[in-house]
Amino acid sequence: SHQVLVGFAAETENIIENAIGKLKKKNLDMIVANDAHVMRSSNNSATLIKKDNSQIVTGEKSKKELALDILNETVKIINK
Repeated sequence: SHQVLVGFAAETENIIENAIGKLKKKNLDMIVANDAHVMRSSNNSATLIKKDNSQIVTGEKSKKELALDILNETVKIINK
């Protein structure tokens, strides 16, 4: 009960819809949805989808910056 579950959905089509399905099916607190076609790139973008259906679009950035966004949103969930 004192854990935050974050999942990842690298999708090739229907990215948001498929990610929301995984979020619900796996009872996650947040899922990180991104396009699998750009995974080998040095930059990436993602949509962070929370259990309350709120969505945060990160925009394209380095994977290190993206990881920091994911961590910061996870901390916000912990601090609720």
